[in-house]
Amino acid sequence: MRTIQDWIVRRQLALVEGVVGINAFGGKIKQYEIAINPENLNANNVSISEIFDALRRNNNNTGGAYIEKNNMANFIRVEGLVRSLDDIGNIAIKDVNGIPVLIRDAVEKIHFGHQVRYGAFTQDGREAVGGMILMLRGANSNAVIQNVQKRIAEVQKSLPEGLEIRPFLDRSALIERTTSTVRENLTEGALVVILP
Repeated sequence: MRTIQDWIVRRQLALVEGVVGINAFGGKIKQYEIAINPENLNANNVSISEIFDALRRNNNNTGGAYIEKNNMANFIRVEGLVRSLDDIGNIAIKDVNGIPVLIRDAVEKIHFGHQVRYGAFTQDGREAVGGMILMLRGANSNAVIQNVQKRIAEVQKSLPEGLEIRPFLDRSALIERTTSTVRENLTEGALVVILP
């Protein structure tokens, strides 16, 4: 669920005008993990620091310029060059007599894991994933909320069956109550001034 949140939902909602960011919480954050085997390291005469250096060299983040659209800047950035577990295994650590020593030769296992969790986000007793949409300062909050609601309906169509986006805190109700209270107070104030 967290991977879907980070790579599908967040990216589509970030394109809504007036949205400056989306904070995600809950779920398991996917990461690549490498299990080291000291025997394999010794057999290939490789140190752990050489593995770290090889991974760092072959998985750099690269940045580009930005594209301006609707008074918003969309930054172009490529995060990492590794795309699969096989890509990690094929990274060369060093060259010995013209033969590359690859990470898959020097480690025990390369697999998917997740970051250490310090809590959970649940709803109705079941694990869930949450997100908080951050609005650009000075933006029209009512318009942003309406645009986000429309985009959520579109995003929902691209989600796997059984997953749904359910807002649990919507500022539109607060805005409506506040506007109603202001309208009521202005009306009463006007009546007090007009009527003796």
